[in-house]
Amino acid sequence: MQHRPRQRIHLVSLLSGSQAKTAKALLPLGILYVGSYLKEHGFPVKLHHIFADEIDQTVRNIANDNPLWCGFSVLTGATTYWAYEASRKLKLASPATPVVWGGPHPSLVAEQCLREDCIDIVVHREGEETSLDLSQVLQDGDLSGLASVLGISYKDKGEIVTNPDRPLAENIDRYSVDYELIDLPQYFNIRGGNRRNITFFSSRGCPFGCAFCSTARLYGKKFRAHSHDYVINNLNSLQIKYGVNSVFFCDDNFYLIKERGREIISDMSNMGIACDCLDVRLDQLQDSDLKFFQDHKVRGVFFGWESGSDRLLTLLGKKIKVESILAKCEEIARYNIPCTGSGMMLVPTETMEETFRTIELANKLRAMLRNSSIGIMRFMPLPGTATTDMCVETGRYKPPQNPREWLAADPRESSYESPWIPWLDNKLRDKLRITQELTMSGLADYIDGSGIFNTARNLIAKSINYRLRKRNYFFLLEPAIYEYGSKIRAKLG
Repeated sequence: MQHRPRQRIHLVSLLSGSQAKTAKALLPLGILYVGSYLKEHGFPVKLHHIFADEIDQTVRNIANDNPLWCGFSVLTGATTYWAYEASRKLKLASPATPVVWGGPHPSLVAEQCLREDCIDIVVHREGEETSLDLSQVLQDGDLSGLASVLGISYKDKGEIVTNPDRPLAENIDRYSVDYELIDLPQYFNIRGGNRRNITFFSSRGCPFGCAFCSTARLYGKKFRAHSHDYVINNLNSLQIKYGVNSVFFCDDNFYLIKERGREIISDMSNMGIACDCLDVRLDQLQDSDLKFFQDHKVRGVFFGWESGSDRLLTLLGKKIKVESILAKCEEIARYNIPCTGSGMMLVPTETMEETFRTIELANKLRAMLRNSSIGIMRFMPLPGTATTDMCVETGRYKPPQNPREWLAADPRESSYESPWIPWLDNKLRDKLRITQELTMSGLADYIDGSGIFNTARNLIAKSINYRLRKRNYFFLLEPAIYEYGSKIRAKLG
């Protein structure tokens, strides 16, 4: 029996919103894992990591290739909207191409996605093995075989069918990444300098159940780690082949198992590979951990401090108080470890006073954590989370009913709305939008170092923190001054 040649599979990861350019420096790990697994099993694969303004050309290229199927990795928010637009255009250009959505968002609202004519199949949760089984069915051409593919929802004669979930893999070392599928040096160039940085998953999942996070809903409170040898052997190969010298760990909680984390960091340090960033919970950190990070030249830690209100911290499931946040950050400051700290405002049930306390706490954290980034994002109602249920319970919020409407749920977009907050008038809404923009831009953060440019930068930060405290954004010239100074500095080398 002669088998027909295997058609190429196209996988798309879209970048959108105000932080898209920053995110472009991070590898599209979701489609990289899936694409690598498909390639390992004999399917030709093409990856696309694109901005929204590249959709039209990408759609033309995909349609011209007559693919076996095209997959979109979809997050909630602006990405949902643009993935829909790309899918719609692809269906118009190539009606016979099956369009498959995967990732956190469609896993949580599969039926909503499949009500759209341009979306044919949803892959739930992790996609490596499900995508392979799906590919084999589509390659054989007998669509009745979809009924046997675990972990998908699909359409059968106009009806939406959801198959049983696929059990999560216990041993994730079976999944590897084929970096030949992307232009890896391109990502080094985005960061610039001598840092040849790679983004890397060393584990999957999180045992904690923060009320605003969908991870537990998707994967349960289960933590599955790559083995120490898997991580180190992969980084060694990347160092030899590409000259990788730093790693940005994208795990939900890299430091959950401290002994494992320390062994990986120690071996990386011995190899001459720096740890650019790792995710921690503040309540995990002890003085000995911070000393270890300093000794092994960990360049950054990421943590969510979330709120300046003890009531909201309890509501969000953070199991930490404001007093402890300040104490932990004082410890971090003593070791001069750069941080990225994430807070949020306009959480459901939040009062105006609590919003202002969150802004004030961010100012305090910036004052003690130099060379760090302390930002505040407006709350985003992710599907399937307890906090989104709280929004609905106010009677003022109706969750988006189709992929297009999720644009207004994204706090990075001008169309963002937060109707669950009853006291928010137009004037204050605009001020909090500016608060988010300023804190996420980095202009409010203080840096070390002497010289005229660093001094000027810290004066700008001081001015912006004053504005944040007073919520006075009249005649806001600091961003323009900083941009002008940066251009002069670039010219002077």
